Amino acid sequence: MILHVVSITPDQQDRDFSCYYDDPEQAYDFLLKVTELGHLFIKVEFVFNRGYYLLPLETLNQELVANPFLGLRQQWEQCLSQPAVSRGPLVSFHRRLVDSQQTYLTNLQETLQQTLILLETTHNYLGEGPRKDKLIQQCWMTIDRCHRSIAHHNTSPWGLRSAA
Repeated sequence: MILHVVSITPDQQDRDFSCYYDDPEQAYDFLLKVTELGHLFIKVEFVFNRGYYLLPLETLNQELVANPFLGLRQQWEQCLSQPAVSRGPLVSFHRRLVDSQQTYLTNLQETLQQTLILLETTHNYLGEGPRKDKLIQQCWMTIDRCHRSIAHHNTSPWGLRSAA
């Protein structure tokens, strides 16, 4: 399941982030932690079993002494038992995720290219010694990380492709 949250922190900063969870319980626990940090939810949506759902903000933003998530949990379970809303919001949400992943891949590829240039320049122009050895080692570590991240993305079970 993919959870998308828009919130305002206690120091009035906007937060917009998405997380992937294997099951609703993990997402529920995450929302509880965000609430404990004092965030005010502006929008909470998730994709689960090919359905798109919006969670009720009035329940999320309650300030009860008792557990404010008791009512949310009931509404959460009720949401999951109902048919999903129209495909329109799901396609929009999917497009945002695809765009985000494409930006990530573009940044990885740019980092890889710049590191390769740095590696070549280091080999050709920096004098021998520990400084050169350390820089070359750092370049190879970065190149390896980029290759692993690209490969991981390409084999990811939820590696996103363009929405139909």
